[in-house]
Amino acid sequence: DGDRSGMELFDRALALVGHGRVAARAYTNLGVAWAALGDLGRAIEVSVEGAARAAQDGDLQGAAFLRGNVLGLRFDAGDWEEALQEASSLIGSPGFNRQEYLALTVRATILESRGDLAAAGGDFELALESARESAEAAAVLPAAVGLAGFLRRRGRSNEAAAALEEVVAALDAAESV
Repeated sequence: DGDRSGMELFDRALALVGHGRVAARAYTNLGVAWAALGDLGRAIEVSVEGAARAAQDGDLQGAAFLRGNVLGLRFDAGDWEEALQEASSLIGSPGFNRQEYLALTVRATILESRGDLAAAGGDFELALESARESAEAAAVLPAAVGLAGFLRRRGRSNEAAAALEEVVAALDAAESV
């Protein structure tokens, strides 16, 4: 469960940060801290609140980032129906393009688990394309691994190996991930 004694400091910090980008960062940090303590419900609640506040403050980038966190947290919490709806609403939405790979990967994973292999494969491929466009190793790595795993599970080992080669290339090129 972890030591929760510092959580009240995060809550007090929210009252002090005011509005704008600093507020979105504070909500992000608070959500991550709750998730690290294993309280995904509270992490989701704080992240939803932060996304709404960021949007209200006109911080579209902060709102989009927090919505991506909500998506990942809902998926991790096993709330796949909500995660699927959230992923579908985020794909193609303005301001979310830097994290679109995440929404596509989550949706692909859920679709694959439900047996919709054609749609899942398409989303895994689109996730990698989206990640490449971001030019961020932190996006390319999970998208390429997701596609490689999907291909391997379909018995397409040569294609999976090619996707994994992209993982190695991205790691070699990245200064940090």
